[in-house]
Amino acid sequence: MCVPPSIPNNGNTLGNLPNPPPNFYAPKEKNWGIVRRIYSSKQSGDITVFVNVNPSGTGGIFEKFLLQFRLHLYLYLPVSILLAIETTERFGSVALLNDSVLLSETALPHDRRSTQTLAPAMNDILRRSGVRPQQVDTVAAVVGPGSFTGLRTGISAAKVFAYAVGAKIVAVNTFETLAAAVAEQPEPPKFLTAGVDAQRGEVAVQTFRYNCSEYEPFDASALLPLADWLKQAEEKPDLFYTGPALERYRGKMFGVQLTEEKFWFPQASAAGKLALNKQAAETPFSLLPLYSRLSAAEERLTAS
Repeated sequence: MCVPPSIPNNGNTLGNLPNPPPNFYAPKEKNWGIVRRIYSSKQSGDITVFVNVNPSGTGGIFEKFLLQFRLHLYLYLPVSILLAIETTERFGSVALLNDSVLLSETALPHDRRSTQTLAPAMNDILRRSGVRPQQVDTVAAVVGPGSFTGLRTGISAAKVFAYAVGAKIVAVNTFETLAAAVAEQPEPPKFLTAGVDAQRGEVAVQTFRYNCSEYEPFDASALLPLADWLKQAEEKPDLFYTGPALERYRGKMFGVQLTEEKFWFPQASAAGKLALNKQAAETPFSLLPLYSRLSAAEERLTAS
């Protein structure tokens, strides 16, 4: 583990100081975090700027100033590590963020189910990023809708991990996670409808409207027959479809606009960024899955 150079913690320090690695972690108790090199060039000269700031305290104007004068900039950010877990379908992903900066994201292997691969992937992403489990402040879990097994796997892992290290835990909705990833495109569609396969020819869906830089819910989530979901395109010609349901029903998606296939499945990185602005659950074990319907066993029990 690297240790930051000894510099004052009360402002900018100019000088020909030794350069730390582009990215590293330092002990959390010293309140040092990522070092991120914003700009560097062989023609930049030998001036290096070290800044100790809050992650939200940097802006485009400051970066443009540094680019104009061809300076080296390093940002020492207080550690605020978030681990995001997404297992709503057969597979999934895990991501590690410091504030809104994505450090690493790993897709779970497709040759085995998430029940076998999730824990090793969590351990691996922490190890590769040089983060101790105790340094994780927040755990974000996508709570559904999604597959019963996938949701239980991810939420259980998130609960146990958060409890073990004393981290906060945040629930993130599958539909919001899908929409957040599409919103990062250069030109997001005005309307977006996300669908999760609910079996029996039905789809759990929610529609969003793009507003400035993000998608906002246009209506409440609903459980619809596939035909009714497809009819929404008749009412909104500029509507795009996304979500895991497209993998199963792509052969029936005639006359509708689809997002790129890379957006069809929720991404842990998108869930992690959403979690930054969400309230944490009271306790890790208060987190509950959001199912699109009752399980077959529960339905039989209800009917009896």
